[in-house]
Amino acid sequence: MTFPFTMNESPGVGTTGEVPDTPVPMPRVQVVEDEFIIAADLKRRLQKAGYTVVGVVDTAEDAIALAGKERPDVILMDISLKGDHTGIHASQVIRETYN
Repeated sequence: MTFPFTMNESPGVGTTGEVPDTPVPMPRVQVVEDEFIIAADLKRRLQKAGYTVVGVVDTAEDAIALAGKERPDVILMDISLKGDHTGIHASQVIRETYN
């Protein structure tokens, strides 16, 4: 798995093209995945790439609770989860509650 990105050769509108003096922190990531091996692999790869993984959960209910507690910058959400609700439901609740 890779997380590709591209950089323009010239700065975009509103940028100076200079590197900031202070390092930009990597986003804090929450993983929501009910397949243990996939969740563990995602966590390992994200951490190896320099991201902080604030938690890994496997239900919509736990995803909502963790998002409220940790306030991650990014949530990687599976759609089909254990329990009564989907990842789509969890995403909607998180967005309505914590956005």
